[in-house]
Amino acid sequence: KANRPNKVAIKQFKPQFEGERKSRFGISMSACREIAICRELNHVNVVFIKDVLFDDYLVNIVMDYAEYDLSTIIQYHKRNLSPLPELVIKSMLFQTLSGIEYLHSNGIMHRDIKPANLLIHKSGLLKIADLGLARRCDTNFLSLYSGDKVVVTLWYRSPELLLGTRHYTQSIDIWAIGCVFGELLTLRPMFAGEEIKMLPKKPIPFQKFQVLKVFQILGSPRLSNWPDLQFMPEYKYIKKIRQLASSFKTWFEKSSVQSELYFELLSQMLEYDSKKRVSAKDALLSPIFNDQPSPVS
Repeated sequence: KANRPNKVAIKQFKPQFEGERKSRFGISMSACREIAICRELNHVNVVFIKDVLFDDYLVNIVMDYAEYDLSTIIQYHKRNLSPLPELVIKSMLFQTLSGIEYLHSNGIMHRDIKPANLLIHKSGLLKIADLGLARRCDTNFLSLYSGDKVVVTLWYRSPELLLGTRHYTQSIDIWAIGCVFGELLTLRPMFAGEEIKMLPKKPIPFQKFQVLKVFQILGSPRLSNWPDLQFMPEYKYIKKIRQLASSFKTWFEKSSVQSELYFELLSQMLEYDSKKRVSAKDALLSPIFNDQPSPVS
């Protein structure tokens, strides 16, 4: 009996256009970046590019196929009012951290971790996908801010990004994973703030509603536990927001897993000060992973 060929996924990039006549002038920077970076990667929890095909003006990336993404799985359990089993939560988190640790150890930050970008195979194998915003951070050729002015989907954006920093580290990925972890535990986004739309030729707006969502759960940051707060470009705005006490413990009571170890790891990921935020490598050493969870279908 002949072996059936493995399914693949094809991600298509359409050409960019410029000028009044809408002349084609190439593919987007995000497409070039994703192809260049993914071609160098080889990890079980990071999507693998099998081939790149050119068809007229279209670029097609042939990659690993996955039946679901984490957002779909979370929504399914939310609709059915059924919490995710602890083994599944632990496996999803472990695999995400493993993939990110691999990226970070190779000098790459993802810059758009969210449930929709975490693909899940029916076997339970997770793969980090969509590296269109990924950047190398082991070189000093250009400032990270010189390219993409806004990175990370709003609900998963770290405090230093929300407060306008131009200098950030791989720890922005850890904050985003912390937000995903919280979502796995409650089936709801932790910080679902309303987005203030960016207008053409206008400065990047201060996302005050998103900042407020974070403060309402974690409490207002203080200079005593985040000294660099005073140097953030948008610090002047948060000084106008009244001080809020933390409700993090109360929020955690809604979690489907009532474990001090889970709360401790989540707290380390959602540390305001990026210098104190846990690394992916250290997060993988948490006692909750002592049994090194395998994929759960």
